[in-house]
Amino acid sequence: MTTIHRNPAVRLLALLLAVVMLGGLFVIGAQAANATNVKQYKHYVCIGDSIAAGYGSYARDVRGFEIVPEAYHSHVANATGASVASLAHTGMRTVEVRWLLDDAYSASQEAKNLRAMYFNGLHDILYWMDMKKNDPNNPDIARYADKDSEYYIRPNTRATLEPYCYKGAFGFKEYFRQNIANADLCTVALGLNDVFLYAMKTTAAKLDDPNMNLAYELLDFVNNMRVGSDAFRENWAPMINAIKSYNKNIEIVVVGMYNPFGKVKALSSSELVPIGKAADVIVNSLNSYMKQQASVLGYKYADVTQTPIDDTVPFADPTFFDEIVKDCHPTLEGHQYIANQIIAQLPTRDQTDPVPVDPTGLPFYDVPKYEWFFNDVAYCYKNGLMTGMSATRFAPNETTTRAQFATVLYRMAGSPAVTASSPFGDCRGHWAEKAITWAYQKGVVNGVGNNSFAPDERITREQMVTMLFRYSGASAPSGSLSFTDAYRISGYARPAVIWAVQNNIVSGMPDGSFNPQGYATRAQLAKVLHMYLTK
Repeated sequence: MTTIHRNPAVRLLALLLAVVMLGGLFVIGAQAANATNVKQYKHYVCIGDSIAAGYGSYARDVRGFEIVPEAYHSHVANATGASVASLAHTGMRTVEVRWLLDDAYSASQEAKNLRAMYFNGLHDILYWMDMKKNDPNNPDIARYADKDSEYYIRPNTRATLEPYCYKGAFGFKEYFRQNIANADLCTVALGLNDVFLYAMKTTAAKLDDPNMNLAYELLDFVNNMRVGSDAFRENWAPMINAIKSYNKNIEIVVVGMYNPFGKVKALSSSELVPIGKAADVIVNSLNSYMKQQASVLGYKYADVTQTPIDDTVPFADPTFFDEIVKDCHPTLEGHQYIANQIIAQLPTRDQTDPVPVDPTGLPFYDVPKYEWFFNDVAYCYKNGLMTGMSATRFAPNETTTRAQFATVLYRMAGSPAVTASSPFGDCRGHWAEKAITWAYQKGVVNGVGNNSFAPDERITREQMVTMLFRYSGASAPSGSLSFTDAYRISGYARPAVIWAVQNNIVSGMPDGSFNPQGYATRAQLAKVLHMYLTK
């Protein structure tokens, strides 16, 4: 995002203080959840903006349409036993969701206005789709809009989020609608971008002009908020009804708004009173509107006004407009709070429902039960083979060191007494010295030469399998390997890989390769150990 250099603080301070006077523009109209007793669902879709997408200080590269373990959508999925699809994206507003679900709705002007924001290419798809109605023969428009376009969407990955990553606008619409049609649970979290971000981005772009009249700035800011609020209210009911048109039995929980400016100070972080609290009047009015519509439109409403969010720079700071966009998002605790508020709105589990897997069985927020490695990590954790990187973080995608794997094998052997000193000079005094010494004595490891073991180097996949093979005491097998990169497996590791394949301990990568020199992740290690110990 481009940094916005601003005029003196007093000019900008007036913009936010003006919020206090905005009450007349708007129609004013937590308890912890028992996750183990909540109704179980089959498929859950999460619709929303960057909050719902999981963007935050812990995940700066998140843009949307992917499953983020730290996000509230993962917590809700864990508690309800549902598979989950993220239909959330940074910058998402009601206008985009309504456009995606309603073919009769034209968002051309809204899409143009969206260029003031940062919706990473989707505004172009919206614009092209509407333009195609007027100019169907324009090849630049048609190639992005056609259902059979070569440009496609990649949900649940962190691919570059440009227009070419979506299978045309029709393909994206189809993906969106099919997930809703197949779901029995849906959360909707929209509105902050409709009002606040829209006003911030459109007004902030004019603040570098030293000749700009302060009164005009205030009027422009207020008018932009009015436009955003009106668009939100105009789109709200048609959007909810459109969701229900694809699935009349879907359970919808609307997630209210919290004040994104709630922790903003004026000039210094040491001030006692956050001036950003002035925006409560707008948040409260829109929350009241959504709550009032709940009985009319048939959805549940979750109050999240107390969501914990990150700290941010004072309003007078020249980088405020950039930093507030990053720092107004929920903390890890904030996502758990939002999930609890959602779960509290769901029915309790009927006695005829299957008993859910206890989501508290693992303390790690980054090991949701829908991931392929959940059972593997659970097995290793509950059998004392692997612990977390912290009390609540397992780090499944981080790599494993040679010392860590030697320690796991040592634990598997019952942690026997070791009296000899390490044969490796780089392991003496190391935290894993005892485990590495044991592994050497048992012939599990040989070192890397020069009296060294390289304990803190990342272990490769072929090294991991070889150490496990030696630990097993199995005889060298005969056979061949069908991996596409079998020729890259080192000679010393080939018998071990053949053994692991024959015993269903490893099956390779999704693309048919083994990736022998690739570094083993903690999730892969848990998988190998689980398969070995239960084969």
